[in-house]
This record gives sequence, structure tokens and C-alpha cells, in this order.
Amino acid sequence: MRFLALMLVVPAAIAAKAASEREQSDACIGSAEREQARLTTKAQSERRMTVDDLFQLVESNSKTLQETKISVEFAQKGIEAARAQRLPDVNATLSASYNGNVVVMDRDFTNANGYSSPHFGNSFALEAQQVVYAGGAIDAGIRMAELQRDMAVAGQRQSSNAQRFMALGQYLDLYKIQNRMQVMEQNIRLTQRLIDDIPPIDKNINYWYVGVGVKYPISGLFKQSKKVQQAKIDIRRSEEHQRVTAETLDNQVQQAYTLYRQSYADLDTQRKSVELARQNYQVVSDRYLNQLALITDMLDASNIRLNAELQEVDARINIVYAYYKMKYIAGVL
Repeated sequence: MRFLALMLVVPAAIAAKAASEREQSDACIGSAEREQARLTTKAQSERRMTVDDLFQLVESNSKTLQETKISVEFAQKGIEAARAQRLPDVNATLSASYNGNVVVMDRDFTNANGYSSPHFGNSFALEAQQVVYAGGAIDAGIRMAELQRDMAVAGQRQSSNAQRFMALGQYLDLYKIQNRMQVMEQNIRLTQRLIDDIPPIDKNINYWYVGVGVKYPISGLFKQSKKVQQAKIDIRRSEEHQRVTAETLDNQVQQAYTLYRQSYADLDTQRKSVELARQNYQVVSDRYLNQLALITDMLDASNIRLNAELQEVDARINIVYAYYKMKYIAGVL
């Protein structure tokens, strides 16, 4: 979205006179050079950033989002582990032994005779087991792991939207401040020019005049068995909770959309206010040049115009904020 550049315009006669005096003043020239150097240094230290650039910085630098990404990876490994339960269990047994000679005797442990036998022995066994039926426990475990993965992904998306929206709010606040500073600097320069160009008629306190006052009311325009049964009940509860959540979310989206449209209406109102403020400023400026208004009248008209232009800038930024708030609530930021 492009924003209208704000600038306070100096009347031609005053501007010409002020420019002539500045050209004749070495001190003013030196001040202008210093100001240009300051602005150059400031421009070099600034970084231009779009909203997309801001979101990329949030994604790459947020510790919270890094944690949620790890949670998703962990949940994905849980699915793999649950699916591995379908694979057969294979066990291998290996043993070695040393056998002594055989001793044979009667039942009363008499008449013993010894016989030689092989002394070394070993054995090796390989056993494989495959689950044929487990009552759906394996499938249920896999499904549970998939749900945990889905919850982790949803948590990551929600966290990402929240972090982006928070950073966007701070970004737009800084943008407002930047625009206000620019407009205020322009107004300060205009005020200084007006003070420097006060005609002699304004310096004579014994002077009297008759004129017609013009005033615009600007401010008047605004304001398992048992487990399975329990699980089924829990599923119904979750489904009901999902419906309630979906209804609540739909209401929030509708409200955000209404505020988004209202922000455009507010901008139209502020545009009209700026137009009236500029007309008022021009009238007072003409009266001032014709020696029918005081410098204080010019300053008042300038302040009214300044405030109207600041409100217009804020209205434009509020449109951007309302738009991204609507996307944040919808979960697609």
C-alpha cells in the first residue's frame, strides 16, 4: 500500500522572500549544509524493509518459532516410531559353554565311573515374532501420533501468526512515528519561516484594522472397551468444541472484516478534514498577505492543517493494520 507524502506548502510570496533572505545569509547556508550531512548519515544508517521482509526476519530469528519447529520434527518422529510397531520383532541368541567329563553312578551315588566328553559347546538361535492381531492398538497408536503431529503443526502456525502480528504492530507504530516526525519537521520549518517573515504591520502593537474572520469547525467532523467408549465420548466432545471454536472464529473474522471496511470510511473522513483544513489555511494565508490576519492566526491554521494531515496518515496505516489483523484472525498471516 502506498502512502501519500505529506508536505506543508508555504505561500508563494512568503517562500520567495524567505528564499531570497536565505541566499544572502552565509549562516543559513552553513546550517543547510550541516542539515544535509545529517540527513545523509541518517539515510545511510536506515534500512528499508517491507512487510514481507519483516515476516522473514521473524521466521528466521524468533526463538519461539524455532522451538515449535523442533516440536513438529519430534512429532513426526513419533509417527515413524508408531508405524515401526507393525514390523516383526527379531531376536538373536548366542551362547558358548565349557563341558566337563561325564560321571555315571548308581542311584545311591555309588559305583561312580568317569567318561570323557567334548569340552567346548555353543548354540545360536534366531527368533522372529510378527503381531497378527492387537485389537487395533497399533493403528490407534499411529493415529494418535498423527494427531499429535497435526497439533504440533497447528501450534507452529498459530505461534507464527502471533509473532508476525506482534512484530507488524510494532512496525506500524514505528511507521506512524516516522511520518509524524517528518510532518512535524516540515511544520517547524514553516513556522520558522513565518516568524522570520513577519511584516512590520505585525510588529506595530498600536496598529488597528477591520477585517472579516473565517473559521472552520474542523473538530466537529470526528469521534479400549471402557477406554474406547471414553475415547468416543472425548471425540464427540472435541467435535463439539471444534464447532464452537469455528463459530467463534467466524464471528471474529466477520468483526475484523467490518473494522477493515470501517477503516476505509475513516480515511474518507480524514481526507475531507484535510481538504477543509487546507482551504482554511489558504484563506488565512491570503488574509495574512493582505495584512488582515496576525501571525498567530497563521500558526493556528498551520496547526489545524498539521493535525488533519497527521490523522490522515494514521488512517492509512490503520487500514494496513486492520487488513493484517483480519488475516491473523483467519490464521493465514
